[in-house]
Amino acid sequence: MKKDVITDELEIALPLRDQITDILRRQIISGELKKGEKISERDISSRFHVSTAPAKEAIRTLNMEGLLRTYPHKGTYVSDLYESNLVQMIHLRSVVEGTAAYWGTLHITDEDIDRMKDYLDQFSALLREDVKEKEIVEKIAKANYSFHRILSIAAGNSYLDQLILTMGSINNTIRYLYYFSYIPSDYDTSYQEHKALFEAVTKKDPSLAEQITVKHIRRVGSTVLSEENIPHLTSDNQISE
Repeated sequence: MKKDVITDELEIALPLRDQITDILRRQIISGELKKGEKISERDISSRFHVSTAPAKEAIRTLNMEGLLRTYPHKGTYVSDLYESNLVQMIHLRSVVEGTAAYWGTLHITDEDIDRMKDYLDQFSALLREDVKEKEIVEKIAKANYSFHRILSIAAGNSYLDQLILTMGSINNTIRYLYYFSYIPSDYDTSYQEHKALFEAVTKKDPSLAEQITVKHIRRVGSTVLSEENIPHLTSDNQISE
């Protein structure tokens, strides 16, 4: 595991354990941390200049997600990235967020619709910038997250919202990989999908909003899981369409 200090990557707004978990998760999925590479609490603590408590929580979370595997008396190692596991995560996310889009469309207020329009306009404006710049990409990802978050909160279902928040870390990783893959035509496609979703919401068509959301998330997932973006992905021939 790398020993470089990257504490500048940490953002004060989030708990340390969540920030560290997110950074490690991205590095595992992107292949920066290789499968079979050993990771310890001490390594993480040293790298991020933190105590072992957040390091232990990060390892526990990534174990639960299947990205790390801890063996008794041996240590913790980066797992193989099985394509079927990631496909299942993406499909689950599409179902949950599609349901949120359905109920959110039914209950959304005019004020929330205006806020969604603001984020959609931000997305459009950012596409006219240099989308190869990391700062621009991060702004696009944040606008995208905020756009969908308004709709999920509008659904008014605390259980559904908790499911979305529970999957939030994985969702953010998928978005990270997608927006940093830099496929100009795909950025345009993503914007058009968001625009179509917004129009469905303004027309109060919950079924269409759900359909667009599910299709969008699964398409993004297919892009993320392409060989070009994750060449180290392990295919286990267990994927069903």
